[in-house]
Amino acid sequence: MTRAAHRLWRSAAGLLIGSAVAWQSWDASSLGEPSRRWAVIALLIVSVVGADLLPDNLVALPIAGHLTAVLIIALAAMYGCVPETDHFSVIALVLFTGLVIEMTTRRTMPLVWFAAAGGLVLWAGVYGATGRERALVGALFALWPPVLLGLVVRLASPVRVSSRLVCVAIVAVGGVATLVVSRTGALHNGIRPALESAAIAAVASAIVAVVLVRFTPLEHAQPS
Repeated sequence: MTRAAHRLWRSAAGLLIGSAVAWQSWDASSLGEPSRRWAVIALLIVSVVGADLLPDNLVALPIAGHLTAVLIIALAAMYGCVPETDHFSVIALVLFTGLVIEMTTRRTMPLVWFAAAGGLVLWAGVYGATGRERALVGALFALWPPVLLGLVVRLASPVRVSSRLVCVAIVAVGGVATLVVSRTGALHNGIRPALESAAIAAVASAIVAVVLVRFTPLEHAQPS
C-alpha cells in the first residue's frame, strides 16, 4: 500500500472517530445548535489531523509509554477547563492502564490503541464541555501537543534525526500552551478570550518548537 493510501485510511479513521465523538456528545454539548456548528467542524478537523499525524508522533516518541503520557497531558489540560468531569476518572484509568502495560512490557502499543485512546480523550473534553463554547475551545486545543509534534516532524526534516530530548521538549512546550489556555482564555466568559488565548499559545509554542529544532546540533543526532 502506498504512503498516500495509508494517509487516506488514517484520515478516514480520524473522520469516523470524530463523527462518533460528535454523535456521543451531540445532546450533552448542544452541537446541533447553529452557534455550535463550528465546534463540530473543528472536532472533525482535529480528529482527521490527529489520526494522520499518529505515525509521525511514534517516530518522534518511539519509547514505550511516551505517547500515551502525551495523551494523559491532554486529558489533564481538558480537566482544567471543562465543567463536567465525572467521567474523567474512567478515561484516566484506561490511559494509565495502557501506560503501565507499555512500561511493563517495554513495548509501544499498536497504532489502533492511540487512535482509540485519542478518541476517548477527545470525547471526554467535548462531552464534558456541556456546550460551553469557551470550554469547547479549551478541550479541542488540549490535543495541541501531539499535533504540534507531528507537524514539526513532518515539516521540519532535521527533527527526524534530532535528539529524542528535543521531541520531548516540543511536547512539553505544547503541554504548557494547553495548560495556559485551559486556565486563562477557556475560563473567561464568552468564546473570544478562549480563541485569542489559543491562537497566541499556538503561535508562541510553534515558534519555540521551530527554534528548538533549528538550534539542535545535528552532530549529536540519533538516527530514527
